[in-house]
Amino acid sequence: MPLPDFHVSEPFTLGIELEMQVVNPPGYDLSQDSSMLIDAVKNEITAGEVKHDITESMLELATDVCRDINQAAGQFSAMQKVVLQAAADHHLEICGGGTHPFQKWQRQEVCENERYQRTLENFGYLIQQATVFGQHVHVGCASGDDAIYLLHGLSRFVPHFIALSAASPYMQGTDTRFASSRPNIFSAFPDNGPMPWVSNWQQFEALFRCLSYTTMIDSIKDLHWDIRPSPHFGTVEVRVMDTPLTLSHAVNMAGLIQATAH
Repeated sequence: MPLPDFHVSEPFTLGIELEMQVVNPPGYDLSQDSSMLIDAVKNEITAGEVKHDITESMLELATDVCRDINQAAGQFSAMQKVVLQAAADHHLEICGGGTHPFQKWQRQEVCENERYQRTLENFGYLIQQATVFGQHVHVGCASGDDAIYLLHGLSRFVPHFIALSAASPYMQGTDTRFASSRPNIFSAFPDNGPMPWVSNWQQFEALFRCLSYTTMIDSIKDLHWDIRPSPHFGTVEVRVMDTPLTLSHAVNMAGLIQATAH
């Protein structure tokens, strides 16, 4: 798939995505019921979006474009009310955290989504092991060149963003000895970590063409960089944070990134 043109957006506007855990009380193991919940709430969400992520135990909440964190907080609050009610109606619960402490990756069902199914064919069990939960923050940019400049500027703060959102000490029933173990999962995938250095959007287009010819990517969404440009949104997307345990923490993380971008 060719790289889309960079969609101009208002600088420093925000979009926030949260990957949430769908759990089944009283044992609180992950539940493979995100599709059912999405169907239950699809006509009740008036701002933002509730959608699939990689596996059926993951539920993504995403805001619309927001000018500030207060607007984002309002959208999340409204979505939270609807989603929690739907979950309760189906005897399920929703929670944050970057990893589930004791789930087994072998039980995870990959969503019936063309891209995720293709990734499953390419990477096998690694995609099931990627049942981890992150926060992504989009920051608007006026041009592709501005996006590359902002991406490199934010990259120096990746360790800070990881540390301030850390919420994944346990994985597969084990104390990992990491406050944030989630990022280590993606080390098995190609094109993870920092984006290679380019100076402008033209150089990035050349880099993307090279990667699409030589690696297993079909779109920019197949690149697992810490921060990546999102030309279809006209943003830079910061992807290194664990999903925090509270919405207020998530909103404050987004505010920090917006302020740092300024």
